[in-house]
Amino acid sequence: MPAYKGNQCIFFAMYEKNYDKVGATIHLVTGKLDGGSIIKVVRPTMTPEDNDETMYAKSLKLCIEELVEMLQSYERGEEIIAKMQGSSTKKTFSHKDRTPWVEIQYALDLMVTKRQ
Repeated sequence: MPAYKGNQCIFFAMYEKNYDKVGATIHLVTGKLDGGSIIKVVRPTMTPEDNDETMYAKSLKLCIEELVEMLQSYERGEEIIAKMQGSSTKKTFSHKDRTPWVEIQYALDLMVTKRQ
């Protein structure tokens, strides 16, 4: 996503309650982590039953659907437009940031939210 980079973007967007930043990007691959020009941003619909895993699956499904549509457009001769990203203020997250304590905090927060 434009606001998060790395392999734990959706988890940490939800952990930080930045629900409007949950989703994924289709972007060009460069030597810079998640730094390539963005082709498409997808943001799936979130329901109260969703968690980071369901939102990851929904985001991935939307990306695949969009990518198929883009490739079909490209085969028809249509241009794929990618927009350069500006200077990065993204937060970077990896598996090592998703510690057991962070997992516990997230799980407890989900339990409290679902009771309300």
